[in-house]
Amino acid sequence: MVSRAVTSSEADPSWWVRRAFRRSQTRCRRRRSHGTLRRYRPAAAASGSACCWRLVAIVDDRENIWYGIAYADNLEQLNRKPDAEGVYRHLLNLFPGDFAISLRLLRLYKQTSQADKALEIARDLEIRFPEDQRVYFELSEIYESLQRPVLRLMAQAEYHRIVGNPDQAIRLYDEILRSSDVDIGTESKAREKRLILLDN
Repeated sequence: MVSRAVTSSEADPSWWVRRAFRRSQTRCRRRRSHGTLRRYRPAAAASGSACCWRLVAIVDDRENIWYGIAYADNLEQLNRKPDAEGVYRHLLNLFPGDFAISLRLLRLYKQTSQADKALEIARDLEIRFPEDQRVYFELSEIYESLQRPVLRLMAQAEYHRIVGNPDQAIRLYDEILRSSDVDIGTESKAREKRLILLDN
C-alpha cells in the first residue's frame, strides 16, 4: 500500500479522477474491481486545507474509482461542497450510472437543499436499480421535502415491499388509492403492486 498526500498543486477537484483514470489504462491485465480504500486521516489536525488529508488506497486496483470518491468526501468534510460536486460529476463522466457515485451526489444535493437535482438522480437510479431499497428510502425523503405526500407514500410502499414487509406495503398502497390527490399513473402502479402482493 502507498500513502498519497493531497498537495496544494493538486487543488483541482478533478486531479485525482484524471490520475486514477490514467492508471486504469495501464493496468488492463488486472482484475476489474472498485478495489478497497482505507480510511483517510488528517496529516495535520491544526490545518483546514485539503492538502493536510492523506489517502491510503490499493494501487493495483484497475479503475481506482475510490480515489476520486475519497477526495470528494474530504472536500465535503472541509465544507467545499461545490468542489465535491465537481468531483462526483467528473467521476460519473468516467463511470456513467455508477450506483455508489450517484448515491453520494444525490445525498450531497439533499444536504445542500437542492431537492430537484437530488430527485433527478433518484429517478434515474430507480430506473437502473428498481429493486434497491436505498433508492426508495432516498425518494421518500426527497418527496417529503418537496411536499409530495402521495409520491412519498409510494416510495415508502416500494421500500417495504422490497425489504419483505408486504403487509405494511399493502397498507400504504391502500392509503394511496384512497387519496384524492393521486394521479392516474401512480394509482395504476399502486393497484398493480398491491394485487401482486395479495396473490403471493
